[in-house]
Amino acid sequence: MFLILPVFFFFSGQLCLADNDTNLLQNGDNPVTNYRQAGTNGSNFGFGMGIFTKSSPYRGVKNGIVRIVPSIFYISERVRLFGPFFEYKVGSYGYITAVLTARYRFDSYDVKDSRFFEGLDSPEDTLMSGVGVQIKLPSKMSLSVRCEADVLDKTGGYETRIHLKKRMRWKMLSITPELGINVLSSELANHDYGVPEALTLDWRPAYHLDEGIVWDTGISITSVPFHGWTVNISGNIEILGDEIRNSPLVDKDIIARGMLIVSRML
Repeated sequence: MFLILPVFFFFSGQLCLADNDTNLLQNGDNPVTNYRQAGTNGSNFGFGMGIFTKSSPYRGVKNGIVRIVPSIFYISERVRLFGPFFEYKVGSYGYITAVLTARYRFDSYDVKDSRFFEGLDSPEDTLMSGVGVQIKLPSKMSLSVRCEADVLDKTGGYETRIHLKKRMRWKMLSITPELGINVLSSELANHDYGVPEALTLDWRPAYHLDEGIVWDTGISITSVPFHGWTVNISGNIEILGDEIRNSPLVDKDIIARGMLIVSRML
């Protein structure tokens, strides 16, 4: 399935941000200085094009998702707007930074993709918003803790995300491995993986989740091959917890995600 999204997308600037920035953007030393070093005219704006892929864990879904993503982003001292993600820096105390966050959450499947979704409603896109804390650690590591709720009440749930990253450099490459855990509330987990009692079929039992746990591990590699240009390649493996794997809608243990994006600083 192909989808073109004219959105602001965070990966474009991943080389150029601070260690104590959001866990999505965490590779540089100073957000403004590094943007201006990568850009051609000292601008905080950029644009690019990328390809995003994601496998599906759902039963009967043969193909994953491929999205062609035009990317535009903006960063200032307090505001970060990067694709469907928004962040406002409230303040810092030592190595700790508090932020307000918002992000657009895309649906997880379309009922037309598999007969196992028969009678179910397609999950809806929604807006997640909340608070977060960034902690700068020794050895160029950082810890991010976020809790975001569905402010549009499409799912009625919330998600807590805890991620650890380490920034490394090798020649012209910036390499950032990460390890994290995402905890979905019961409402959010059932929105994506549950089967209501009223929609039980002979071959698809009802299923209720108390919560959903997803382990996330990945790596991002960023390079600046030419002045003003950035190339980012990233890949993640999401390992689904037992409650999600036991859903009658799911027949895979992992979700694989990948991204290749080329961007140009203005």
